[in-house]
Amino acid sequence: MTLIEARQLPTVLTVEQGGRLFGLSRSAAYEAVARGELPVIRFGRRMVVPTARVLSMLGLDAAEAAADAS
Repeated sequence: MTLIEARQLPTVLTVEQGGRLFGLSRSAAYEAVARGELPVIRFGRRMVVPTARVLSMLGLDAAEAAADAS
């Protein structure tokens, strides 16, 4: 993923989208959430993955991505 592509991501991702950034299948992504390996924010039964945390885990800073895309 390039920094420009990272900048175009929404603020939060679905668990499936967040897992895909790590090369995980849908079921593996949910298992990673259950183990606490993939960060999520819970709203009732809905779970979303914060993009900034995922980019940080991948070594891409969200602010850096925004600056490089300008």
